Amino acid sequence: MFDHLNKKIKYKSFDELKQNLLNFNKNILPYSLENIICAFSDSDPFTIGDSVQGIQIFGAIGSGKTSGSGQFLAESFLRSGYGGLILTVKNDEKDLWIKYCQKTNRDLIIFSADSKWRFNFLDYELNRGGRGAGETENIVDLFFSVLELDNASQKQTDSFWDKALRQLLRNAIDLLKFSEGTLSMSTLYRVINSAPQSDKDVKMITTPEGQEKETVWMQTSFCGECIRRAWDNITSDSQKDDMNMITDYWTKEFPNLAEKTRSVIVSSFTGFADVFLRGTLKELFATTTNIFPEITHEGGLILIDLSVQDYNKIGQYAQAIFKYVWQKSTERRDKSKELIPVFLWVDEAQYFINSHDVRFQSVSRASKSSTIYLTQNLPAYINTLGEHLTYSLLGNLQTKIFHQNSDPKTNQYASEMIGRVYQDRFSTSLSNSNQDKEGGTTGSNFSQEVQFDILPVEFTKLKKGGMENDFIVEGLVYQGGRIWQASQKSYVATEFYQKN
Repeated sequence: MFDHLNKKIKYKSFDELKQNLLNFNKNILPYSLENIICAFSDSDPFTIGDSVQGIQIFGAIGSGKTSGSGQFLAESFLRSGYGGLILTVKNDEKDLWIKYCQKTNRDLIIFSADSKWRFNFLDYELNRGGRGAGETENIVDLFFSVLELDNASQKQTDSFWDKALRQLLRNAIDLLKFSEGTLSMSTLYRVINSAPQSDKDVKMITTPEGQEKETVWMQTSFCGECIRRAWDNITSDSQKDDMNMITDYWTKEFPNLAEKTRSVIVSSFTGFADVFLRGTLKELFATTTNIFPEITHEGGLILIDLSVQDYNKIGQYAQAIFKYVWQKSTERRDKSKELIPVFLWVDEAQYFINSHDVRFQSVSRASKSSTIYLTQNLPAYINTLGEHLTYSLLGNLQTKIFHQNSDPKTNQYASEMIGRVYQDRFSTSLSNSNQDKEGGTTGSNFSQEVQFDILPVEFTKLKKGGMENDFIVEGLVYQGGRIWQASQKSYVATEFYQKN
């Protein structure tokens, strides 16, 4: 398809490149940014440094993005010793990654409903080591990273409801930290669900005899019990100041909210928390912890086998939590040490992206972390993030690979990004004279016009692999700020071979 754009380039298999890579890499540290992990043409290597600038792969359903460039990059990362976290949307992705790991002699930790692994993310965040551990606002942000996946929650961002829900969570978390010293989804749920509903719940009752006694709420509610226990545990003036604010919230501000307002705020939390209080997610995420995101920092590979196809919304929630915690732990890596590169791999990434991805990607290079997102088209992201955040995220995913696509917006975006060049235009004209039928004149004109270097229509014609294309998947690779040697342009046209 791209014969007219640059010399036909076929990427070399790892076996072909292996000796050249070893010869080049042997004089530098194993995980230096200059270390080559693969190549997109005979003369265009791709390094660790290139990978940690982020990779986005676009391609229509059946275009070969997973079996073409996806497989090529996945095996390159594995052979180069990266650690990584893999999220799953389709229920065949586990088997695919098992095959990749077998081919590259890597071990794979599969986190699933029938595995031994457990991850109590609230307890992890409360008790982990390092700076910022146990900070309430970090735990609140964790919740919002998941709530943002719902379109309704996105529309409320920075609104009254957003702020009110954050305030509710903040006061519930702090109350449990003072009263229990631990944190779990079930105790958060109990505090919020047993909170006072009116002034009558929190005002002492005066009997006909003039004596004061506690209300039923004071005697029976878990929230009230936590308030009493928290005050017993106060040991400093600073804690006393915090506890005064917490008590005022639960006994004055919260019960005086309008009933409908209070109901909306509470249901925003309980609707999300409910899925973690029963069944698979309760067992996996609300019991104990025997697996940590930091395993990937030592070269481990974790695949979350809770595919959206099988588990629907709860699979999406669970993986979004693990993804967010992994990203935060990766940001905290000790930059003074020689870091093993890591990757975050998400096929059908539109199911998991949120605003935190934009922030994470802006600093991921320092943590030697590569984000690889695959999706069909640009509107899939815009529908989730909105245009502003979508283009901000894509701007920080420096390497983009385009496969066959019939979506006009995506193809237009690719052409605009690659840019416009002067194109030669020739035209001829012929005129006849009525007086002299055999006479006439001909002329030719030459001009230059600024046009797309690659027209959007070109992306609709790329080979999609399969038997009819000799299992060849065509793709165009673009990297910001790079001129590719094989094409002397900002992009290189490449063929990927589907392998069994």
